[in-house]
Formats: sequence, structure tokens, C-alpha cells
Amino acid sequence: MNRVKKELNVDFINKWMKKGLNPIILSILSRRDTTKEEDLLDFLYPTFENIYSPYIFENISVAYQRIDLAIKNNEKIIIFGDRDVDGTTSTAIIFKFLKLLNANVSWEVPLGEDLYGLHKNKFTDWSEKKYSLCITVDCGITNIGEVEELKKIGIETIIIDHHKPLDNKPDAVCIINPKCEKSLSFTDIAACGVSFLFVYGYLIYKNKIFNKKIALIYSYNNQIKLDIYQNLICTHSLNLSSLNEILESHFDYYFLYSDKQVDLTKIKNIVEQKKINIISNNFPKDSFVSLLENTGLRAKLNLFKIILKSIDKLEDIKSNFLPLAMLGLIADIMPLHKTNRIIVKYGMEYLKQQKLTNLIKLCEKIKFDYSTANAKDISWQLCPILNSSGRMGSANQTVNFLIAEDNLTEIIDLMIVNNELRKKKGEEAYNSFIDKLEENKFLYENKLTFFYSEEIHKGITGITANKLASETNCPTIVAAIEGDYFTGSIRGKSDHHFVDFLQKASSILEEFGGHKAAAGFRFRKERLDSFKNFLKLNAKFFSQEVKDENVYIDAEIPYEYLNYDLFKIINILEPYGEANESPIFFTPNLRVNNFLKMGKDKNHLKLYIDASQNQISALYWNKANWFESIHKDSNKYDAIYQLELNKYNGQIIPQMNLLFLNINERGK
Repeated sequence: MNRVKKELNVDFINKWMKKGLNPIILSILSRRDTTKEEDLLDFLYPTFENIYSPYIFENISVAYQRIDLAIKNNEKIIIFGDRDVDGTTSTAIIFKFLKLLNANVSWEVPLGEDLYGLHKNKFTDWSEKKYSLCITVDCGITNIGEVEELKKIGIETIIIDHHKPLDNKPDAVCIINPKCEKSLSFTDIAACGVSFLFVYGYLIYKNKIFNKKIALIYSYNNQIKLDIYQNLICTHSLNLSSLNEILESHFDYYFLYSDKQVDLTKIKNIVEQKKINIISNNFPKDSFVSLLENTGLRAKLNLFKIILKSIDKLEDIKSNFLPLAMLGLIADIMPLHKTNRIIVKYGMEYLKQQKLTNLIKLCEKIKFDYSTANAKDISWQLCPILNSSGRMGSANQTVNFLIAEDNLTEIIDLMIVNNELRKKKGEEAYNSFIDKLEENKFLYENKLTFFYSEEIHKGITGITANKLASETNCPTIVAAIEGDYFTGSIRGKSDHHFVDFLQKASSILEEFGGHKAAAGFRFRKERLDSFKNFLKLNAKFFSQEVKDENVYIDAEIPYEYLNYDLFKIINILEPYGEANESPIFFTPNLRVNNFLKMGKDKNHLKLYIDASQNQISALYWNKANWFESIHKDSNKYDAIYQLELNKYNGQIIPQMNLLFLNINERGK
């Protein structure tokens, strides 16, 4: 194991230390290349004012026009989603919002042996029910033929999705998908996040600011700047030689930002003629917004704060739908950056404020302490239960739970039963494959593994592949029999996109789709040998398995700083998750006061570390026998670890989660 610490950006750290930021936090952000002000804002002070404007989706207003027409004519709308947490939360968000608009709306998700995405076997029923508008959520972007067929029978389609499109796109009324927007640099937003933005955008669409041109004037680097915003997107930026140029401009609204007292007497004529609104900093003085050097960013946030207050029902949709979007984003393992981070942060806050009775009832049933929960707790405790019904063929239970106003106890009990069933079937599948790992890897040159069986349920292929991938250290594919088909999932770590890999097998597969590190597929049973041959020929797509011996340290913590205050300091970086892992620390020369062997087989270790102010407990998995064989009271140890809060029996205990522990030879 090699301990690696990336070079620190000393100028960056010194600059922000002078503004009062903690050097440990700055070291972590520096080593993670998070040094731009806007990125720092989302990490240190996620604020709704900095969320993506829904109008990043170029044609989104076309969808709103079509929905308004459907509501006006009392057309029947069908929402069709997916069976996982992202799909069910997306379905619930769009359904509940359209109900608020008094739309004539119904919803469906795949049940039983239904396959992913739109399928023509539903269309006769939809035609008989006289649906004229279909809104797909978390699916639809690859359903080119199905959307065309719907059009032929008089049903138009709006697609709200986040999966990677094919070379051609469906002929829908509107496609709202970040991966279809060329102007976006960050596109990894789950469908539930896109669904929330869609709802948020509709409120803007109905507000007086819709399509209006808003001029924002501010001073930056001794220059007068003018940014032009439309639907919360900056469309142009200009430099002005003087404020008098404003008199020749023609915009719908004017705002002048100043965080200092403005001498109105000097610009009274301009202010009166153009009806300029004077705005200043409306964020708390101790917030990160107040520290921003980029006056344009600070001005934008304060402008948006004023605008958002004018949007009717915004707080309602935030408190009702952000917790749902938070669940889907965490469950779909989206990177917790930018808009995703803002959604998850707010969603967790609204959960803790008990804004959604349904989620609180579930938490109470499983004795889950939502008041102190972090993203990891939610991913382990809530998301599997919400996911289980869909994986067991009853995704409607999850949607019913998310939208229900009564009978919650009965629905929650059903979801819990399904979760236990899924765990049981997943364990059975894992045990049936585990002894064949090395043999299987050999077949595919140690670059991937492929397991299939007629005995396993299709709903647990993903969880089984994920568990096996942690053992194989390479991409793992698991498939189950489903009628005349094999349906499977691919999971694991790779530098390559799994959908790109499956694209190479498009002549074999009936359908496929997914994300970079999680994808699904289906092919006919008689094509099994063709698929296996494809895997053998294309395993080289994935790099040879390499065990990275490097451990990248986010910050070195001297002994005198290893105390309970450190836990409070790094809490600002929550929520942790994909692309924002819990920081890895290094502290040398630590003494162990005592230790206990834990677990059924006594193979785990609990140590009591001598820290600067308090003794801190530490866990070290599968290392009890090793430690017992080498430990002496006089030993000093170098520790690589993460920090976590252990929640047990109503208590919250700070502890270290040891990744590596070595004897410090100089400190023996």
C-alpha cells in the first residue's frame, strides 16, 4: 500500500483561510480539485438559488404548452415510469403535481414480468382508455419505435429521462433529458431530479418573469457589468463604460446590485427612468455567499433570491418533492455535485423537518432515526425498502406509498415483506455463484464475469451483480430467465461506460440501457452462446484487473487535532456519496489504549485510540487475529481512516473506521 497525498494549492488555501475557512476543509477540497468559487459554493453552502434553471432544457416550454392544452381539454394523461426508486419517485412527483393542476391523469409502472420501458402490449389498453398524452419518466429515450406507434394511435409523448440516447431520438412532443443537451457539462442527474426541475420550471412558466429579459447591473474589478437573464439563465454579458448606457437599453426589468450603500443622488435620473430596483446582499453575513469574490455570482444569487420569492407555490413543491428527488438520486448513485448536491441537501433537511408524512411513517416503522440521518444511512435503510417492491414485480406498491393519503400501514408492511424476500433471494443467488468466481473470470481473461441461471429472480440480478463485483474487482454480469428471454444487469467499477459496451452487442440484444456503472439488457434464450462469444471477444474493452495499491489521503491530521471537534468540522462536506466520498485521513504515531475482538467469529476489531482530548473508538474489519499477534502496549501506529458517527441505541458515538494500520517502526 502506497500512501499518496496530492500537491496542495497553497495559494488557494491561504486565500480562503484569510476569509475564515478551516484549513482541513480547504486541504480536502484542494486535493479534490474543488477550488472554483461556484463549486465551493455548492459544497460549502448549497443554496437553492444556484440550482440548474429548468430552461437548460431547450424546448421545455413546448411540454408545458402541451400539458396546458391537455388540462384545458380534459384530455386523459398517462404517466409511465420505471420500477426502481428513481422511476417510482419520478412517477410520484409528476403525478402529484399534475393532480395539483387538476389534470385528468393516471400512472403505470412495470409489474410482474413487464420489461423496462414502453412496450406495445400496453397500447391497445391505453387507446381503449382514450389516453391522448403519455409522459414517460426514467424511460422512453430509446423507445423510438414505440413512440412512433403511440403517435399512430393518437397518443402524443413527452419524455422525461436521463439515460443515454441512441444515435436517433424518438419523435416526441418534447424530450427533457440532460444527456440530450449539448450545452450542459454536467449531465448526470437522475430522472427524479429532472422531474423536480420540470415541476419547478412550470411554476416559472406561469410566473410574470417567464421569458422576460432581466438586466442585472453590478461592479466587478472596477468595471460596470450588465448580465442579461431570461428564465434564470444568463444569455448575455456586457461591459458598460458608464451607467448612462442603461438609458439606451430595453429590458423588462432592471436590478442594480451593491453590497455597499449606493449614492442614489448620482444616478437618480437613471434609476427613475428605468425603474431600477436596488438590491444588496440578502444572505447571512456568515454565509459563504458573503465571502464570494465573484461579484457577478453574488449578484446573481441575490437576484434569484428576490425572484424566487415571487414564484407562487415554490415552497410547497420544494418541501413536497425535494425529499422524493433526494431518495431517487441517492438510490441511483448519482454524483453528489452541483444540482444533485443541492437537491439531496434540501431533501434531507425537509425530511428532518417532517414535511412528508409518508416517509416519516416508514422511518418510524423500521425505527430509523431520520433526525440524525445522513445520505449513507438513507441509502442503506430507506432506499432498499423503496426499491424492493419494484424488484419483486410490485413497483405499484412503492408509487402508492409515495402518493398515498391513507392506508399507509398496510402498504409499508407489504414493502417490508418484499424487502425481506429480495434479500433472501439475493443471498441465495450470491451463494449459488460464489464458488465459481475464479473459474468464471478465467473464461473472460480476468476482465469480467458472467453468471446466469434459471433459478434466480430477475429482480435481484442487479444486487447480485453488485455484490459479486465487490469480490471479483471487475465488471460482473448476472442474468435470469424471463420467459423466452435472458434479462440481466451489469455492475462494477470500470473506466468505460457500460451502455457503450452493450452497444457493441446491439445485434444480439433485444434492448439495453442504463448508466456508466449500472446497466441492464435483454436477449432471446437461443442467443445465449452468441452473447457469451461476444463477451469473450470484447472483454478487452475493460482494462486488465489492477489492484490499485495507492491510497489517496485527503488530509494529514496531527495528533493534537484528532479530537471530537474534527467530526464537527468535516460535517460541512456532507452529504457524502458518489463522487464525494467520505474523506480519508492519515495520522502517525498513535497509541492503542485497549482493544476488543468482535463479531460472531471474533475476527473484527474494536480499538480505543489515545487522542488529544478524548479516547476515540475505532473499528478495523477482519484484522483481529493479525492485530493480536503483533500488538504490544509500547507500539505506536500509523493510521489511515475515515470518520463516522456510530448510531446505536439512541446514542451517537464518533468513531474511526480504519482502512490501514501499520506499526510505526520509529515509534515502537
